[in-house]
Amino acid sequence: MMSLIRPSLGDVVGKQYQFKMRSYHGMFSTLVLLQVVGILFSFLSGDQYSGGMNDIWINLRYYSGDTIIGFTFLWIFINGILITTRAYREEDFTFVTNRLSSHLANGLFIVTAGVIGGGTSVFSGFVVKVIIRYTAKEGTILAPEATLSLNVFLSGLFATILFMILCAVAGYLIGMIIQMHSGMVLVLPVLVMGFLWFAGSIGQSDILFRITEFYGAETSVLKLFVKIIVTVGLMFGFTMILSNRLEVRSS
Repeated sequence: MMSLIRPSLGDVVGKQYQFKMRSYHGMFSTLVLLQVVGILFSFLSGDQYSGGMNDIWINLRYYSGDTIIGFTFLWIFINGILITTRAYREEDFTFVTNRLSSHLANGLFIVTAGVIGGGTSVFSGFVVKVIIRYTAKEGTILAPEATLSLNVFLSGLFATILFMILCAVAGYLIGMIIQMHSGMVLVLPVLVMGFLWFAGSIGQSDILFRITEFYGAETSVLKLFVKIIVTVGLMFGFTMILSNRLEVRSS
């Protein structure tokens, strides 16, 4: 007997999202491993300066959680690509679904991954500081840190999460391009390197600086939010258009 009850788009997206969170749990296990490696790198490879005079020798070392954040960016970018592959896309066929609900569920998963990745990478920086404090050798002087207000901390955390989401959606778009034309997995890196070389050779490397500054130098959290959300919306919309063409080709 066929049911006449038609599930709503929200119900389908919710079920797909819950399924993705359960089935993609291995991605978060990888995140934990990468961040542990990032903590070790941060601890072992801090910036170092040595100097002295009059029989006094000073060895300065600066530690930060930037390496952890960098590893997390790599993790979320690669996973943005992975969820566009055929194996992941075919899992959606276990539901009464369409391309729109699949993209929306992927979008929710990307936002969740961005929140988890951004949050854990920021807090992992504190783990590095704790390790340094309790493993410092006798005679080591730990410089006092600048006072960080709650507002500044939350702004930095929010900005990190936004950039994680932007990085993931960029991977999502690139992954869909590769799914349409498998040869692009070789062509895209060549195009990027070619663009960087061309920009530098004609003295237009400031184009890259301006693009980076457009996002990275923004001091207003609200403006940064608008910039990234608009960029994410455009990339996500373009990805949906490409996926529709991919569906036609597969039929």
